[in-house]
Parts: sequence; structure tokens; C-alpha cells
Amino acid sequence: MRISSARLLLAAFVAVSPVAASVAGPAPAPTDVHTRIADAVRRDAAASVVHIVTTGYRPVRGTSDATTPVVRRQSLAGSGVVIDDGLIATTSALLAGADEVLVTLPSSGGRRARSVRATLAGLAPEVGLALLRVEAASAVGLRAVAIASPANISRGLSVFTLRGDAAGALGVTPTTVEAVALSVEPMSATAWIQTAAAPRADACGGPVVDATGALVGLTTCPDDADGAAGYAIPGAVVALAAPQLREFGHLHRARLGLTIEAISPEMRRGLGLGPTPGVIVADVVPGGPAEAAGLAPGDMLTAMGGRALADVSMTDFSQHLLALTDGALVPIALERAGRPGLATVTAVVPDHDCARPGLVDVDAHVIAALGVIGVPVEPALMEFFPDLRADTGVVVLWQIDGPRPGGLALTRGDVIHAVNGESVATPAEVRERLRRVPRGTPVVLQVARAGALTFMTAATDLR
Repeated sequence: MRISSARLLLAAFVAVSPVAASVAGPAPAPTDVHTRIADAVRRDAAASVVHIVTTGYRPVRGTSDATTPVVRRQSLAGSGVVIDDGLIATTSALLAGADEVLVTLPSSGGRRARSVRATLAGLAPEVGLALLRVEAASAVGLRAVAIASPANISRGLSVFTLRGDAAGALGVTPTTVEAVALSVEPMSATAWIQTAAAPRADACGGPVVDATGALVGLTTCPDDADGAAGYAIPGAVVALAAPQLREFGHLHRARLGLTIEAISPEMRRGLGLGPTPGVIVADVVPGGPAEAAGLAPGDMLTAMGGRALADVSMTDFSQHLLALTDGALVPIALERAGRPGLATVTAVVPDHDCARPGLVDVDAHVIAALGVIGVPVEPALMEFFPDLRADTGVVVLWQIDGPRPGGLALTRGDVIHAVNGESVATPAEVRERLRRVPRGTPVVLQVARAGALTFMTAATDLR
């Protein structure tokens, strides 16, 4: 099934994270022990950590707004870690809006450091993970990192943030684990590992390892990073998600058809919930597996899969959900209105687009003469632009940073229907029609804005 070009472009830019603007916090003063361990880690990880540069159109800070975001071709630098032959894990934030990925591989196996192009093997922005692939011939000498057992990760553990640089060298920064499961959002089941010091910007997507060189997590740079702490995608999440990304290109996990939240003390008192540890069902998908099993919003789940939720963390719980397979029977113990109950939910992989993701081909959608990026009108756009009333045309998604060519103030959602009376259906046709306008002849666009047709005339020659 083909992925909608409009959806692809919209998703590509919405997820852009301020990786390049991350502020490096003060690293803890190294001790002799840290220095010796860091040297050992550097030797062990030398063939596992890479430098990554991604390039593409991305929002310009301080100039974009919700009406018409402004984009510019920009590069972001980060790191990644080898997890299998030719496969490199990194943060999905580095891939947002990217149409080109260059990976600097470290010197290994008698080969000098070199930069190679990488392709996108899989993307899971819901857990912050991306999987890149380099050709097998380029991967010779690289070594996959081992993944640390969650049982060996605890607060106070000495860890090391690793980063690759453009010369193929490896940087090592010692720090410590501050939190094993820090919620991404209040009441969210998704959690990060928090470290004592924020990483350098070029460490984003690189590994956080323990003293044995085992992967504790992948460095990420969240929007709310304050420079005083670091955050990492847990290695256990990488271990669960990477095989799915390798096989399908996306998370291909089964769902129970419910949304759960942690229970705060205030929620427990306000809803009159009992003292038994658990999570609360916030919502169930109509017609989904949870509803079919009789679950309802407000139910408190106290055990799942034979394990009492009192014995597992929210991180363990979310990782259990991530590992569900199609058709798995999941026994659940619950409380409803103070009464205990039992249910069995059949996990189901929902219908979804199974096309493998690729890098964004933005150039095909750029209309440089108008200073915009657009896509053809298609049914998938209706949910984003309900005022569309024509079957053909080119919808403006983004403005390109710079002066407005010809004084044309095209905004997001405008639909270009014709150029000097000739209809257009694709960005390529707009470019061709503009090219054919005789020099000195005014350019007149027929544009639909908010459902009403109008004509817009360029003040200067757009050739």
C-alpha cells in the first residue's frame, strides 16, 4: 500500500526536534577510576559508535507559526550505535524531515574512518527510535553492541555517554543514572532513563553504556531539556522495537485496544479506588479487543499476564505491551466499583499501512519560484484541510525561508488550481507552467483559500 505523500511530508516536519540546539550541561568531574573505565569503554566501543548527519527541509526557529510554518534546508548532527550487521540505531528526531543521511563509520578492521550514505530501515517515533542501514561491504569490521539487562540498571549506576565525530573518533562522557523510569508525560506509561548530565548535541542518538560497554539506553534530546540532565530511550525498548523495525519498517505490535494511566494519590481518593496497586483504564477502543472482553473506562487493572502490577514498574508494564504478539491471550485481574473481576483480552495487530518508510523526497514537492512546498490534492488531505472542494490542484504545506517571490503570500492550505489559465495537478506541473510563461508576462495564479476562489498576480517575473 502506498503511503500518502501528504501524510509523509506532514509527519516528517511535525516531529522535528531541537537536536541541534541542545545545550550541553556540566559534566561531572572525572575521577581516576572514571578515567580508567572511560578509556576501557572507548577501546571496547570504538567499532560500535558512528557519527550521523541528516539533511532536509526543517522548520526555522522563531519564524514558523501554526498558520504557515517556514522551512529551510538544514543539517542535524548526532550519533548512533551498531546493533546488528549493517544496522544502526539512533533517535528518530534526527530523521524528521531528512532526505539525506550520511554516516561516518569509525576506523575498524584495518579500514580508515569513512563516510557512507545510509537508508532508513525502520522508524518508530512513538518510542523515539530509528533504524538505519549501511551496505554490508561498509559494515565490515563494525561490532554490534550488547544490551544491558534492565535488572542491572539502577539509580547511581556509573554510565558513559558515547558520541561519534566527523573524523571517526569516539567521545566518552562519564555520568550516572538519576532515574530508571522517568515519565515522558504525566501519567504516561512511556518512560526514559535520566542521567545526571545533559549530553552534547552531537551525542543525540548515541549510546549510553555501562562499565562493561553494554547498552543502557539511546540518548535523546527532548523539547523540555534544560541542560541540567540527560534522557535516554531504555535499552530494553531498543531490544523489543529493533527486530520489528528490521522486519516491517515500523512497530508491528499487537494492541489490547485500551489506554491506561498511572493512578495518582489524588485520582485514587477522588474516584474512591481501593488501595491495591494498579493502573486505571482511561479509554477503550470501540469494537476493540478490550471492549469485547468487557473492560470499560474506570476499571483498575491490578494484574496482567499472571503478574501483579504491584510487582512491576510502569516501564515494565509498557514494555510488556510493546512485546505483545497477534492472537496472544492476556489474562487481566481488575477492580470495578470496589469489586474484583477477571477478563481475558485477545491481543490484535490492527489494520495499518504496511509500506516500509523511506527518507522524505521533498525536492519533488518544492516549487522554488513560488517559495513553497506543496502536494497534490488527494483524499488523505481532507482531515487536515476540510475546506478542500476540488479534485485537483496543489495544496501549499510550507513556506521556504526567504523573501516572498513576486510578493505572493501563499499560506498553508491554499490550493493552486491554475497558472495563467492552465490547470495544474502536481508540483511538477506548477513548475513546468511557470517555466513556460513568456518573460515579461505577469504570472497569475488561480488559488482557492478557505473554500473561496481568487486570483493572485505576481509583482515580478518569476522565471
